[in-house]
Amino acid sequence: NENYKASIAKNVEPILDLSFKSLFIRYVDFLNGVNVPSHKHKPKDIKTIKGYITSIKLFKTALKVSEIEVGSMLITEIGDVEVGYFHDYLTKTMKDDGSPKFSPRTYNNKVADNRAFFNFIKDKLGINITNPFDDVRKKFIKRKNFTIELTEFDQLLKVVTKNNGEYEINDRNKTYKRNHYRKWLKDAYKLALYTGERRDGIVLMKWSFIDMEERIITLPNYKVNRIQDIDKDRLIPITLDLFELLNNMGYKRLKGSEEYVICPQHENRTTIREWISKSFSHYWLLNKFNPEISFRHLRKTYVTLIYSQFGDKTKAVTDQNVDTILEYYLNKKTIVSQAKNLSLYDLEARNNVA
Repeated sequence: NENYKASIAKNVEPILDLSFKSLFIRYVDFLNGVNVPSHKHKPKDIKTIKGYITSIKLFKTALKVSEIEVGSMLITEIGDVEVGYFHDYLTKTMKDDGSPKFSPRTYNNKVADNRAFFNFIKDKLGINITNPFDDVRKKFIKRKNFTIELTEFDQLLKVVTKNNGEYEINDRNKTYKRNHYRKWLKDAYKLALYTGERRDGIVLMKWSFIDMEERIITLPNYKVNRIQDIDKDRLIPITLDLFELLNNMGYKRLKGSEEYVICPQHENRTTIREWISKSFSHYWLLNKFNPEISFRHLRKTYVTLIYSQFGDKTKAVTDQNVDTILEYYLNKKTIVSQAKNLSLYDLEARNNVA
């Protein structure tokens, strides 16, 4: 690695160290934009970068368990055998209670992160290797596209109080009292339900994005823009519920301003984002509702309800293709249950009239 840096400083073509350890360091630099031309760098948040690093270190750990020190191996020496050890580690390692330590979703993510590492070596560094992770089959994941009943949501809002927000954390054998409550939490939860936005969209939304006359919010599609390195907006309809919420939050006074809609006085928006999701889970469980529900299910609820009205045209509202909506977001049970009050004869009559 020192030879590589010295070569860069002298502006000559560096001689690549093909050891796994050296290339791993190069990859971490690449993720952080070190020695990457600005026009080719796709910024990633710290959490994403840490995820990649953790996955590759887990690959090293898996091989170490099998008494293989991968760090000193040449990248060209790593193939199906080593990936097989990783597969066994992810599928056969158990917790103390006898349950699998790694879920199918985690398996897929760890494999995908290591595949990305080897693609970097092959495509970005131009090293002639075959990616040993290309042939790894994804684990089947049974998706549970839960949605939230609106009566449950109303009940959730009732328990969002300071008294109910108390919890304890343990740190270095000491117990500290903390509180999830923030006075703006209810508005944040409502904004998420009424817009179908992810956390980034909620915490980065500004009043200048909102046009109450056109009844539209023009909001950057933060996730898609970050992944694809593009600049794309999502148009969010201002429904009656959302119209009332925004007015109650002070739209007339703040119209057109660059203030954030949620907790504008706090500069660290990442902190706001974490507060929202963690507090939601805390208050949700107080009602003894489905423990598998989390903040992200507000978006699934929104998409399901919009789909029930607009069908395939929902993609214009959620800025997603129909296949994605059907596979990842839609609670099909909710949609199917709406057919119980339909008559095929009525449908035929409507079609004939049309």
